[in-house]
Amino acid sequence: MIFQTNCAGNEFDSSAGKARFDSSGAHMAAWVVAAKAAGMRVAWWEIGNEPELDAPAAHKTDLDTIYAWYNAVYAEQAQAIKAADPKARMLGPAATNTWFWWHEKTLEKFLVAHGDKAGSGLADGISLHWYPEGGAGPWAEKRGTAQAWAGCHDYIRSVIDAHSTRPLPLYITEWNWGGGDKNTSMTTLGCGLGNADVVGMFLRTGVAGHTHFCLQRVDHGWGVLAMQGEALAENSASPSYFALSIAARMGSQVFATAHGADEGNVLSAYATGDAAGGRQVMLINKCERTLDVSAAFTQFAADGTTARIFTLVGANGTPEDVEAIYNGARGVKPADGDLPEPETMTIPKGLRHQVPPYSLTLIELAGGAKKKR
Repeated sequence: MIFQTNCAGNEFDSSAGKARFDSSGAHMAAWVVAAKAAGMRVAWWEIGNEPELDAPAAHKTDLDTIYAWYNAVYAEQAQAIKAADPKARMLGPAATNTWFWWHEKTLEKFLVAHGDKAGSGLADGISLHWYPEGGAGPWAEKRGTAQAWAGCHDYIRSVIDAHSTRPLPLYITEWNWGGGDKNTSMTTLGCGLGNADVVGMFLRTGVAGHTHFCLQRVDHGWGVLAMQGEALAENSASPSYFALSIAARMGSQVFATAHGADEGNVLSAYATGDAAGGRQVMLINKCERTLDVSAAFTQFAADGTTARIFTLVGANGTPEDVEAIYNGARGVKPADGDLPEPETMTIPKGLRHQVPPYSLTLIELAGGAKKKR
């Protein structure tokens, strides 16, 4: 569990006769004590949210001023929380998006202050937000958006290494492939494929944890469940709901994958393993033709194992489709009960699968025997 503190909102509310929120270190320490007393297992305390946007108006003259304010609040809250619980771990700066934490160097502004090379050492991990705006253009133009994460990750790691002697874990505490409130891409299959692709890239690059934003309001490029008055019927699921449920089946042990297809435009492939010795292969077909895919493992015998095959395609076979077919079923309503079960089969000699155009497939293999070297 991650708890996020409040940094802003201390302005005086004349109607209430007090500040809107209490952002003091003492108040945060009281929350730590209350959480421990209630038996809550808080893994991280994230200090504040998007300081570039949430900073009080008095500090919004420039980003240096904003981060002087934020870094001071971070220090006060982090020190108070650690005093209340010496084992507590701190995340920051929850920076808004690539423009700020990369282009405007706000990640550096934070780590100069709180990395352990020249700063306080109060940063135990890094939290950032990523909204690459994959929904802001046609699928043919945006289908390789997730692969841009690799460059972002390299930059983030370079900044961490420059300012910390520790390999601080990275958490993306808000993200969405479609992103923003200026498009309705969350209603489309393409956005679902893009979101699954991002999960694969996060796994590949070692992101410690991530939170997709958000649950509701599909008309604003974000949610996975529709609200009343939106393009989809109330409580109906967008394609991203099903795509994320499939991607969530990937394991924690990440394996390198190699194939000859253009990953940005044709096929993304990701492979993981789980504690039971099983394997998961996620395939995202980004193009208009069916792809014949064969897979081989270096230390896993797939022949004869049981496979469950999860699928997501559009009702009309296009990335613009609003209706998705999940595991062969149309009109699936999560509120009505469990999602349809996947196809189950025994793998014959060699793992081969036909991946439909514009689709997501996850092949879940039961634990098999390790190959002999």
